[in-house]
Amino acid sequence: MDAQMYGTDDMLCETIQRLIESHHTTVKELADVAGYAPSTIYGWLGGVSRFPADAIRAWCSRHPSITVQNAIADVMTGGRATITAPLTDDDLDVNGDGKIDLNDALDIAIGGIDHASQFLAQVRDAHVSGEVNGDTIIDIVKAETNLRRRADRARAILRHLEVNRRKAKRVPVTP
Repeated sequence: MDAQMYGTDDMLCETIQRLIESHHTTVKELADVAGYAPSTIYGWLGGVSRFPADAIRAWCSRHPSITVQNAIADVMTGGRATITAPLTDDDLDVNGDGKIDLNDALDIAIGGIDHASQFLAQVRDAHVSGEVNGDTIIDIVKAETNLRRRADRARAILRHLEVNRRKAKRVPVTP
């Protein structure tokens, strides 16, 4: 396919099809979140018409799967069709000390807040100097996506800790 012909709609269509095939969402779920009929979603996926902005916004902000939100946001902001892979223990051991604990959750959260704070200060400076443009807006959305991903990692770490805490509480039954 000609590179000029392969645009955002094509990438979005491909990403949504991959999300459906990998069981991250369904056509019905996409339709429910966006407020459209499933047949309309099938039409968009078949290229009958373009994806409307309100549906894309709904999927990026209200879809119950953060994987779906991030994948669609990536296509719309960076032109990348990505699907987040499951996090491994190495991903959860943020500080590299060989164990997954509360320090990992705090480190990833603090790092995300620091990054966002520095970036937003730069955006404010650009706004004051009148240098804000479309690229700046896209960068803001990317920074917000980065912060959400860091928050997802922090939540995954906390879920991991909770699961292990529950396992530790279980007392084996002796016969």
